Amino acid sequence: MDMYLELLLGYIDKPSYDINNVYTVYINKEEKKYEVYLNEEYIGLLPLVRELSQKYPVFDALAEFNEINFDIFYNININKISEELRRLNIDPQNDLIPDLIFWESLNLSRVAPLLYDININEIFINGSEYPIYVDHRRYGKLITNIVLTKSEVLSLIRLIEFIKGEGLDPLRGNMEADLYNSKIHYRLNIDGPQITYGDYFISLRNLRHLMYSLTKLINLGSIDVDLTSILIVSIYSLANIIIAGSPNTGKTTLLNSLLSILPNHIRKVYIEEARESLDLRRYGNHQVFYRLGKINKWSKEEQIIFTLRRSPGYIIIGETLTKHDVEILFYSISLGLNVATTIHTHSIDSLLKRWLIHEEMDPRIICDIDLVVIMKRDLDENRRYVDGVYTLEYKDNDVKIYRIKEISQRDYGLSILAEKLGKRLKLKYNDLLELFTFTKEKLSNGEIINYEEFIEFIKRSRRNV
Repeated sequence: MDMYLELLLGYIDKPSYDINNVYTVYINKEEKKYEVYLNEEYIGLLPLVRELSQKYPVFDALAEFNEINFDIFYNININKISEELRRLNIDPQNDLIPDLIFWESLNLSRVAPLLYDININEIFINGSEYPIYVDHRRYGKLITNIVLTKSEVLSLIRLIEFIKGEGLDPLRGNMEADLYNSKIHYRLNIDGPQITYGDYFISLRNLRHLMYSLTKLINLGSIDVDLTSILIVSIYSLANIIIAGSPNTGKTTLLNSLLSILPNHIRKVYIEEARESLDLRRYGNHQVFYRLGKINKWSKEEQIIFTLRRSPGYIIIGETLTKHDVEILFYSISLGLNVATTIHTHSIDSLLKRWLIHEEMDPRIICDIDLVVIMKRDLDENRRYVDGVYTLEYKDNDVKIYRIKEISQRDYGLSILAEKLGKRLKLKYNDLLELFTFTKEKLSNGEIINYEEFIEFIKRSRRNV
């Protein structure tokens, strides 16, 4: 049955919310179901939407463009559809009707409400003729009332191939792409029949959730004030920071939140296989982005030389996955570069075991890492949070792990971190402790110490020596 018409069967008494005032979502918490419907006031427009979508081939509107992205693709078509509606004396209703026609023209009208739902972290299409699953911010994994046909799945793939300018890799059988404009931002992974049992598996990760302010993360219970204050001082110090955890624990979100407070003038060089970092260049941020997939055939030395010649103030490696990535990470640090990255692991112990045993890294180099932040996810409450913050010390030919719990002279882990940061900033331990405390006091009042205050504090402390 057409999902747009199912609402006519009657109101479903369940927790609900609107999407853009066009769709309504109903959540069945007991059965873990997510149901989305077109609002009743728009159901009467469906014949018009479908009639015009058949007359309007969206791809034909772009013949004059040599390069295209989804933002251009969407806006050009919405403007042309709006012009056509006005010519027919039909009110576009602030582009609501053109938007419906756009997705209907693409044969993706049933995917659109999921893309627009800001409460969805990730969408999972497990082949045609099977229900779509979503990872909901509040309710976790839910099964939807949307079952795509093979034609609809192929339409989504066709759109991505068109935007990307290339087809599914015939050898690897997969493809990654971004679907991005002012309304949505998704990272798509498509696995084709070459590596599946004849079907297409598609995941769409919502990247709009990758930016929260640090105060917002505190309010969400993701991190406490003491640890946030320590991370603020560390990121301002351009410390070497690893944010680690299992998939979907909020690693990139925390990293983006920290990077967002760095001043614009610090040149941030991003090296990523999949683009997940926030592009803040339009706000004056000094950022450059490189696709790891284009340079990862180089040797370790070639990649580091490539990065050094870009005059980095801070290097952000999007995700450290392979042994080669790990070698690049630690080789960069050994050359005195300042690096932040994310990595997959479930604990600090398993991470060190991998580095020391499987990847045979020198423990002395490992201890050049200033901070390791471990992220976790509570599946019952669907909450992502900082499980622990650690610093490392090379002692007795081994790596010693110290957990940092609070801003206090009694916290030995904090004293080890203060020693590391003190060497960077040329500050004594008591000065660092005072800086941590000052940062905490401001944060307790809802304010984040800005970089100018941080630098002024350092200068004042040095003058008093």
